Amino acid sequence: MAESVQFVSRPAKRKVWILNRHPVKAYKEEYRGTPTEIPAAEEKDPGKNLFDLIMAEKFLSKGAQLQEYGSDGHTELNMGKPLYIKDLTIDEMRQYDPKSLDEHETDDGKYGCTICGETLPTVKGLSLHTKRKHPEYTPVKEL
Repeated sequence: MAESVQFVSRPAKRKVWILNRHPVKAYKEEYRGTPTEIPAAEEKDPGKNLFDLIMAEKFLSKGAQLQEYGSDGHTELNMGKPLYIKDLTIDEMRQYDPKSLDEHETDDGKYGCTICGETLPTVKGLSLHTKRKHPEYTPVKEL
């Protein structure tokens, strides 16, 4: 039987990185009236490329602008943005976006039962544990 991949659902209103794949050149664009620069070589700079997810998707959905590089004014034409979205790690979430961090999420990928404290490796395992060991508790449905 093939192993299933477990996805951790994250809130839509969360912070993400916009990273630049280009090894040398920063990507510059005016977005919503302010000049925005995404550093090269997938560098993470909270002041420059940390966005809300919705804003990041809107920024990436706009067409690529011509980039000027060098003092000679040489213009490089890109057929797309060398950018992509990457989620924050657990440590980065603790530092930059603690509101979207699940309190029971840990660095080692284990999930803790809030009733007895037992840790399980997957969300599905935690759900089964709760149903079997704590049948008197029912999960609260989100609205």
